[in-house]
Amino acid sequence: MAMVTRQPAFIWVDQDGKRFVNEKKLDYHCSWMAVNNFDAINHRYPRIPCFMIMDSSYLKAGPLISNGGSGWAINREGYKWSKDNQKEIDSGVIIKADTIEELAKKLGIADPSVLSATVKRWNSDLREKGIDTEYGRTLTADPNMKAVFVGRDVKSWSAPIEEGPFYAVKLVPVTYHTMGGPKKSVKAEVLDPFGQPIPRLYVAGELGSTWGLTYQGACANADAMVFGRVAGKNAATLENWK
Repeated sequence: MAMVTRQPAFIWVDQDGKRFVNEKKLDYHCSWMAVNNFDAINHRYPRIPCFMIMDSSYLKAGPLISNGGSGWAINREGYKWSKDNQKEIDSGVIIKADTIEELAKKLGIADPSVLSATVKRWNSDLREKGIDTEYGRTLTADPNMKAVFVGRDVKSWSAPIEEGPFYAVKLVPVTYHTMGGPKKSVKAEVLDPFGQPIPRLYVAGELGSTWGLTYQGACANADAMVFGRVAGKNAATLENWK
């Protein structure tokens, strides 16, 4: 779910048509954390899939996926996103509707009025109060906020969704790295639950990463090189098993 947004007129909603997060405060590497929520009453994941709702201004600005430099579809299937998004609209990857209510029905939202109310609140908040009162999205970007791509982030973070027709895409979390796992010592030793080194077991790279479970761009390369060398150096000092 590495959706890097380039235009401001969008929100994310769950399967009931309700927003659940400040969409622009998410580091896109960690978007899955916002959707990994289990409804123990109805026994479902109401945010998997979730939906990105947009108006025409978003798609008129250019390809919805303009930075898709990696992924199975691009690297293995050779897929090329159309410049005007029309191919994706025709194929159903982008869902199009003349009204928000019609869009809700196409997304399978049981009560279309919920999505309508969500969009109405979003629009009125921005028009009348200048801020998203649900999750705090602002009209302009916070200069102190981390940029996903420096110099390429959208300057305006929020805009009303009111220029029809309206569009949506389905968002699902995917596994694209293996950050996290066991803790390690400064010697690259794997630690047990009590913080003690497990004899002769070392780790480097994404497994047991310095960065925890949050992917930090190419930092896993440094993890692999630095702790690979540390692990090798310490392992080389051990006596051979007999």
